[in-house]
Amino acid sequence: MRHPLPICALILAVSTGAASSGRWQQTASPGSAVGPPAGATCAIEGVVVNAQTGEPIRKAQVTAVREGGANASNQGPQASVSDVSGHFSITGLEPGRYRLDVEADRFAGQTYGARRPGGRGKPLELGNGQTLRDLSVRLQPAGAITGTVRDEDGDAVVRAFVRAIPVGGARFRGWSQAETNDLGAYRLFGLIPGTYLVQVDAQQQSERADSMGRTYVATFYPGVTSTAAAAPIQVQPGAEIQQIDIDMKPVHAVAVRGRMVNQSTGGSTQGGWVGLVPRDADSDSGPGVKAGKYFPGVHYNGGVQDSQGNFELRAVPAGSYWLTANLQGNGRQYQGREPLEVGDSDVQGLIVTVSAGVSIAGRIRIDPPKPFNYSSLGINLIPEEAMGGGGGGAQPKANGDFFLQDVGAGSYRLSVGGFPEEYYLKSAKLGGVDVLDAGLNIDSASPGALEIELSSQGGSISGAVFRDHQPAAATVFLVPNPPRRNRQDLYSMKATKADGTFTLLGLPPGDFKLFAFEDAEPGMWWSDPSALQSYEAKGQAIHIDDGGSQSIQLELIPAEAQE
Repeated sequence: MRHPLPICALILAVSTGAASSGRWQQTASPGSAVGPPAGATCAIEGVVVNAQTGEPIRKAQVTAVREGGANASNQGPQASVSDVSGHFSITGLEPGRYRLDVEADRFAGQTYGARRPGGRGKPLELGNGQTLRDLSVRLQPAGAITGTVRDEDGDAVVRAFVRAIPVGGARFRGWSQAETNDLGAYRLFGLIPGTYLVQVDAQQQSERADSMGRTYVATFYPGVTSTAAAAPIQVQPGAEIQQIDIDMKPVHAVAVRGRMVNQSTGGSTQGGWVGLVPRDADSDSGPGVKAGKYFPGVHYNGGVQDSQGNFELRAVPAGSYWLTANLQGNGRQYQGREPLEVGDSDVQGLIVTVSAGVSIAGRIRIDPPKPFNYSSLGINLIPEEAMGGGGGGAQPKANGDFFLQDVGAGSYRLSVGGFPEEYYLKSAKLGGVDVLDAGLNIDSASPGALEIELSSQGGSISGAVFRDHQPAAATVFLVPNPPRRNRQDLYSMKATKADGTFTLLGLPPGDFKLFAFEDAEPGMWWSDPSALQSYEAKGQAIHIDDGGSQSIQLELIPAEAQE
């Protein structure tokens, strides 16, 4: 068991290494300092050091961000810069719960208490007049990738955009981008340790075809155009990976010409925008990634050129695309989309129509009926495709009625947010048809009313997390069993208290698995359910009934097992 230390001797350290409609439920840590008068300000002091050498880091930016509500004085985050000895001091803080973020040049940014860069940290509780001293924040040196980009003749490609794109466990920890210089050289720096793909977009070259009608497309190291064939690059702390050179080769390109027509009003479409997006943008490809959602590439787009709605897209390589069109006017949004095959010849005479989409009236109700602040809710339709439609957002009125305007054709998932943790999304029907499991498929016809029901009769789980028979702090995830892992509303997660205990409320009925991660990345599990595959055996199966409650003991999945 852990025993609390006196405030004057409190020493906290960060060690580094191996961190919608899914719900984040947060538990406050217990206890606060007793003695000083109410309203007395607090302080945080400590030192920032190199995790590999132990040497102090100067000029590190240390920021205290209050959680769980605004300061009484309406102050924003407060910061300090470490001195030559690595020391920092943040004073004048109001009592409360804080997140401590630390950044420094040539080091991976980190939150206090996280076991690895990009991980979720541990909050600091400050009581009246309390000062936390001797905090030690250990930053991992950041990595870098360098190389050159050349064309098919061996000449430097100048002003090309090069990206280091994190994949696998590092996917949600940030990107890095650089531009090639006059020698075609680039340097991607500030990289958190992890696995990356390197991609180059030769913007100037891809915007026009050469004399032979050729253009350049987005290319991955070592010179391939698909994520499946790309070579992953492992970056260790402080390492510089050199000679990641990419040779770009041109492909045949054509022009796509046509006209935009407003089907709803028949009026001018000047000011409209037309684009081409690869149709495989939603397909699985590469090392555990979605190509279109995680990898930006050259998307071919341009504006309507005149009052007649004419447009021209140049230097488009052969392929299967979605032709998308958008126009805004008179407070409305007009959209259109259709498939397009581009071959070896110019595409002429296209007609792409835009319309205002459909409007969906709906209402949200509570089961069992009781007073409820409906205006705190947000209702959104999330496109299932990388280039899905839009217009799917609304806030209910005080009586629960809402209106979704100009919803474009496409497939959507329903997201309802802003309700208390004691509730869950019980049902949703569009035109009398359930849409929680199947999703919403919107076309040009009116789909009927959207009826949503929230319930306060969900299940609950209380429990504790242990490591080697000792209580352990963790983030607890409740994950639905397949095939319902595309249902973001069924996920829940909550940080334990310092003693490893937790309570999950408002849980929908069904079969789930419960996981306890020492250091987890919020959002990964419901954004990419495949990320859980390697942990399936470590989860505890559980069945939840409406109104049922149960107690669970979980074994911690340590940070070193999450790499």
